[in-house]
Formats: sequence, C-alpha cells, structure tokens
Amino acid sequence: MDMTWVEIDLSAILHNIKEIRRRLNKGVKICAVIKDNAYGHGIVELAKAFEKAGVEFLGVGDVSEAALLRKNRVKLPILNILSALPSQVKEVVSLNISQNVSDLSIVRLLDAAVKKQKKMPGYI
Repeated sequence: MDMTWVEIDLSAILHNIKEIRRRLNKGVKICAVIKDNAYGHGIVELAKAFEKAGVEFLGVGDVSEAALLRKNRVKLPILNILSALPSQVKEVVSLNISQNVSDLSIVRLLDAAVKKQKKMPGYI
C-alpha cells in the first residue's frame, strides 16, 4: 500500500510571500486563494500564515469557509469567489465578506441585507 503525504512548511510560505512582494510593483495587493480547505492543506493554518505574511486578503470558495475563518479570528478581508446562494446572503453580510456576484438578484439581496443589518458593505 502506497502512503502519500504532504508537508506544509509555513516558514517557506512566509519566505515565498516576501519574495513575491519584492517583485511586485508598489501598491499591488496579494490575494491568497485558499478555497476547498486550502486545497486540502488546512484553511485555518494557512490563513493565519498568510495573515502573518502580510497578504491583503483571502479568497475562499464558500461562505462556510469564510465563517470558519472568522470563527478562528482571521481578521483579513475575505472574498468569496464563488456565487453565494440567496439563503447565504444574510451570513455574507454579517461576516463582512466581499462577495463575487454573477446575478443582479444577488446584488439586490446583498443590498437589502446590508441595509437591514445597518452595515457597510465589505469591499476589497
């Protein structure tokens, strides 16, 4: 039976972000996409490493991932890159995450939720 494993070296991630930052033009923001549990590598641990490394925001693939990050005190701005369901709009607003939209009806629901919760939209 073959055994497969992956080791995540958080110090290497910090180094890589530092090198990426060095090569970017001033003012360019970095979004670390960590959807699908950071591609199976641990979303919370990697989010905290990226936060420490100074990335400007995180990309997730589902509202539940954003909720998990907020529950674990990740403060970085979060972009949900996949469309939210109408039933998730209230949570999107309460979590203060930015939401990719592909349908005007979701925009209207987000607008209504922002007004109802008396929150500023979470724009990146």
